[in-house]
Amino acid sequence: MMQPVLARALEQGYAPEHLVCSGETPAGRPAPLMIYKALRGAGHMAAVQSREVDDAQVGIAEGKAAGAFTVGVASGNAWDCRLKSWQRRRHNAP
Repeated sequence: MMQPVLARALEQGYAPEHLVCSGETPAGRPAPLMIYKALRGAGHMAAVQSREVDDAQVGIAEGKAAGAFTVGVASGNAWDCRLKSWQRRRHNAP
């Protein structure tokens, strides 16, 4: 799943130093195991000093479970809708 994402990122000049996918740990998100593995791979151990920035509820739950400073980013993924749909909902809301 990550190969096309990594290829596109590289085309734009971004190459992550470390990558952990859910299949590499006994449990995926919201379990904090991916964060712990990423920290260990990067040579760090304290999740409390790390940051989790995510647009998915499961990612936010993962960060909180790890004890990381967690930031939720509002996006279509968070609302499961596109911008125009969100705008219609917002304008029609009571």
